[in-house]
Formats: sequence, structure tokens, C-alpha cells
Amino acid sequence: MTAARAYHGSTAWLGGTQRQPRYVREYARQLEEIGIATFKRRYLHAVLVGFGILAKVTDRPSGWPRRTLEVDKTAVLAATQSTMDRVWQIRKDAGSPRGPRILLGNAAENDIVMPDYTVSTQHCAFSFQPGRALVADLGSLNGTALNGEWLRAHLPVMVPDRSAIVVGRLKIQYLTRESFFLLALKHADFDR
Repeated sequence: MTAARAYHGSTAWLGGTQRQPRYVREYARQLEEIGIATFKRRYLHAVLVGFGILAKVTDRPSGWPRRTLEVDKTAVLAATQSTMDRVWQIRKDAGSPRGPRILLGNAAENDIVMPDYTVSTQHCAFSFQPGRALVADLGSLNGTALNGEWLRAHLPVMVPDRSAIVVGRLKIQYLTRESFFLLALKHADFDR
């Protein structure tokens, strides 16, 4: 797997190494270095930004067809360093299956890879229509929630800007391209 495939897209220089930014602060630093116009030309897609995990996961009772862990959907949100402000671009990856949907799951073949044991192999899918984004749960074990409402499997629903989404135990926020730019701008320091 190439570095570009592993990080889903173009690479950039960060701290002396060439790799795709992964966190909001890295995108903000890149914005400082390359300027607003170049940043807006480089990042054309909506994103998902991590802001925590649901803190309680339990074993499924014995007798279930497969052994796995279940997320307690009433659990309190906990911030973790690995997911806090982590950015995933919502776009097709060159090595992913063809089709209009952008797949999110824990397997490397997905467009958006979230390697967490509570995220299904193919957990949910994003699609875009003029002026709106849609998300559909793909029958995942732990489900997908949008703004606190658990989605029915295979039924796409509109995703408003700044929506909270839960996949497995991960809580993320959907941001349009413009909202993501404003977030990066908020964290940038042009006086360095």
C-alpha cells in the first residue's frame, strides 16, 4: 500500500516529513504555510472530525452467532487523544470498490477507514446529491446515529452541516468543505 493510499490523498510537508495531515491542528498549520487560496484548492471535500468515544462497551451474551462487543448507546462520551480532532476526508479512494457511495468501515478496502473494533467491516456509506449529503447505515452491528437518532439500515438520510454522527463507539462531526475551512482557520496562527 502506498503512502498516498494509506492517508487517502495528496501528501504535504508537515514538520519535515511528507504525509497527509490527520488532525485539525495539522491542517491549520498547513493553512498557515500554503495560504488560504491554495488550501481551498487542495481540500475540496466535506470531512468527518472526531470528538470522542462512547465510554462503555460490553461483551455480547454467549449464544450470539459471532463474538463481538456491543456499544452501550446510553454511555457517557469520553474524549480520547487518538480521536479528538482527527480528520477523515469524505471522498472516494483510488483503491476502493467502484460506485457512487463513499464507504466507511474498519477494513482497508473502504474509502474512509476507522480501525476500531466497534466499527463494522462496512459500517455506513455517504453519498452526495446536488446541495446535500446523505448517510446510510449498512446493517452494522453497533449501528449509526445522526444527531442522537439511530438510523434504520440501508435507509439514506440527509446529513446537515455540523451534525453529530456515532459509528460504533466513535463520535464524529460532519463538516462541509466551508465549515472545515473555517475550523482550520480558527486554529491557524498567522502571526508565527
